[in-house]
Amino acid sequence: MKKVIVLTLLVIAASGMEAQKWAHSSSIWKIQEVWFFGSEMFTDFYNISIEKDTVVLGETCKKLSNGFVTFERNDTVFALYNDTFRSVMYFNAQVGDTVAIFDYVGKVRWRITSDESADTVWAVISKVDSIDVENKYLKKFFFDIFSPTSVRWEGAHSYSENMGGGFIFPYFYYDFMYEQPGFGTCDYGDSTIQDFWVYNNLCTRTIGISENSELNISIYPNPAHSQINIASPYFDIATVGFYSLHGQRKNIGIDNNNSKESQIDISSFPAGVYFLHLKLSNGAQYVHKIMKE
Repeated sequence: MKKVIVLTLLVIAASGMEAQKWAHSSSIWKIQEVWFFGSEMFTDFYNISIEKDTVVLGETCKKLSNGFVTFERNDTVFALYNDTFRSVMYFNAQVGDTVAIFDYVGKVRWRITSDESADTVWAVISKVDSIDVENKYLKKFFFDIFSPTSVRWEGAHSYSENMGGGFIFPYFYYDFMYEQPGFGTCDYGDSTIQDFWVYNNLCTRTIGISENSELNISIYPNPAHSQINIASPYFDIATVGFYSLHGQRKNIGIDNNNSKESQIDISSFPAGVYFLHLKLSNGAQYVHKIMKE
């Protein structure tokens, strides 16, 4: 039997809500379960809400109705695990930051190979978008996993202010679901509740940096042996940075044919994984994973 879970978040606004970015008292995560038995499909619904405020290990926390205990401090979200608070989301992250995400429910641990041991996902923030919710903006953070090596899934995962992320926390999805569409809220004005269905992406539109995600920036070849070519069809390339897997900036030779094309020399670096940081003249920032042969 195969089971799928769909997530919706309902939010009612209260005064001062804008300052809080996580686990509002009125938040409700609405889950639609869909499972298959043979050719038949079955559905069910249940809600996860904020059950109460509680103090744990000296921290004022929110207890969710499914038993999760969580709190936010200085734009970092923590979850209680085995009597220890572990960081699971960062709402102050910037493009290019390396973040440590605790593997709250063991989604990583069950996938790692026998010669690896890890309870933390290491990832780099590749993009920061904004979700327009009735002219109120929620940040959405995309990240690419680079460690443990056996769980470096292709493509970016994400989490959002107020809503979290299925891969990270809260965790509502079964382990076989690796690619989960984005989700958000519609309107959380006073006394207003709007449903937002995950798979349909209703009621939201993406703004800000994400508008530049379709600019078809070319970075080739990848993997590369000695040279990487960069082409930006619409905006000038303002800065180029090259970093090791551990965040060490590397000195690179840059040959600019013009403001929209560059070539960088990586021939002196050992083989491995690197990250290319780009900033364009319109302010957009990108991080691309480069494999050096």
